[in-house]
Amino acid sequence: MTTTPTISAHGFMILRTDLPSFGIYRGADRYPFKPFIILEEMDPTNEHVSEDIWMNYPPDNWRRNPYREFQEHSVHDAPEDFPIVDSQEVAYRVLRLIPPDQGSYEVLECWIYSNHNPNKRSLPQLKTRLIGFDLIYPGGDYFSAVQNGLHVNPDLDLKKRFGPILNEFGLFTSVDPISDYLEAFRTKFEGDVDSTFVLVELAET
Repeated sequence: MTTTPTISAHGFMILRTDLPSFGIYRGADRYPFKPFIILEEMDPTNEHVSEDIWMNYPPDNWRRNPYREFQEHSVHDAPEDFPIVDSQEVAYRVLRLIPPDQGSYEVLECWIYSNHNPNKRSLPQLKTRLIGFDLIYPGGDYFSAVQNGLHVNPDLDLKKRFGPILNEFGLFTSVDPISDYLEAFRTKFEGDVDSTFVLVELAET
């Protein structure tokens, strides 16, 4: 029986590009830009912490405007803690609001699938360049099974078996090996055996 991947969310990510530790890896686990609380930068006149994170920063703090754009255009269908916005235009507006001293970023288009064991793809015709497929745990620890199994302190057995089929960006080029890889990854990293990963497809904008 053939399983068709179902898109559960679509949007745009803002990802770091300037850290040597990434190597060739160009997946979704590169310190994605998202609003968060930094206590020492919060507006001291606020008596309570607002759920709208951007409102916790004073007007002269650089985070306030890009955080506002991001929060107001977040994709609500995405898994919890998965940082994507709903349009390319918004992503680039946010990108332009990030000061240069905060690092270099790029905008990638992103599709998140509700299942990661498809035998074929059913996707809209892409007008952008495919970068590849990643496996992301979007929980509190947010990490990539591809990066952690094959790039950062890689497991030698996983590297030998799956490394040769990765593309120039250190990602899978199709969904075909995803299920086998995830099973092998969980065997090697027993602490992640119960973690729920989502299949992520990335493309250049």
